[in-house]
Amino acid sequence: MRRSLLLIPLCLFWATSGTAHALQGESIFLKALGGVGYSFINQTDKDTKLAFTGLTGMTYLQAGGSLSPAFKLFAFTGLTYGPKPSVKTEGIKIDTEYSFISIIDFGLGVAYYLPSGLHASLGFSVATNYFKYTVYGTDVGVYTRHGWGANLIVGQEFPINRRLSYGVSLISYYGRVFDVGPAADAPVSNLYFGLAASLMYD
Repeated sequence: MRRSLLLIPLCLFWATSGTAHALQGESIFLKALGGVGYSFINQTDKDTKLAFTGLTGMTYLQAGGSLSPAFKLFAFTGLTYGPKPSVKTEGIKIDTEYSFISIIDFGLGVAYYLPSGLHASLGFSVATNYFKYTVYGTDVGVYTRHGWGANLIVGQEFPINRRLSYGVSLISYYGRVFDVGPAADAPVSNLYFGLAASLMYD
């Protein structure tokens, strides 16, 4: 009888500790990334090519669930902000003054995490660009038609505690949207690379 009574707390401890361990890395997670990169945006309309280059700020927010301690599925939103880009057409700088260019994404992704914290993720999204510029003293803001985007993120996470970690990541992105207005349906390609810091709850 005494042996049975001793076994009960041992079994309860084993069951609860096993459950806690199983939940680790297999739950809802949130991850925010922010950093700086360099963007290359090109619009081609027949024989005319318009090129935008410059520094850009990048932010991503991922929210999803873990299929296992290694695999994660998530939805995400991404935003870049490139102030006062350099603008050229056929290699000649143009007079139109652009205040900023943004790339906006909503998509789904998958990530793989090693026990060491090294990870890689791939995301696919619906994307659009927003151009803010000044013509003859008038501010104009224009969205492009929707297109697509794809990002690859490779980085390293460092634990703060059992649930929180911080990290650093390299981000690469390529996508294509389509212009509106006089150059309607002219393809606009988006390319950028950058370095970002992150904070994750898992």
